[in-house]
Parts: sequence; structure tokens; C-alpha cells
Amino acid sequence: IGLYKESVYNESADKSLTEVILRLNRHGGSGTVYADQRFGSMFNCDQDEAKLRAEQCKPEPKKVKKGDF
Repeated sequence: IGLYKESVYNESADKSLTEVILRLNRHGGSGTVYADQRFGSMFNCDQDEAKLRAEQCKPEPKKVKKGDF
């Protein structure tokens, strides 16, 4: 299980949104679940809405030109 908060790395990200990432699961699936973290506790949230909030705050990837002088 891994916890990831985009707001640690990106100041414009939603401060209450936390990703709970399950990488290995012997008897089930793996993936990412979103939770609202407030006052040190985690609360359930709408997964579709949370995914949209997370994607809005992520910065655009930088375009790199290779081999162009």
C-alpha cells in the first residue's frame, strides 16, 4: 500500500485529496483509490469526482525536442 499526496509536490493541487495505491494483492485486484484526508483522518469520497480533481491539478508534461539543433 502506498499513499501519495500531489499537494506535497504541487502547490496548486487539492490539499485534501490523497491517493491510496494498492500494488500487490494476492487474492484480488490492484489499483488506485482516492480518499479525502482532513484533520489526520481519511474519509470516503466519490471516486469519479476525485479522479477528475486529481487530473485537473497535475501539471502538463514538458515537451522535449530530441535531435533538433
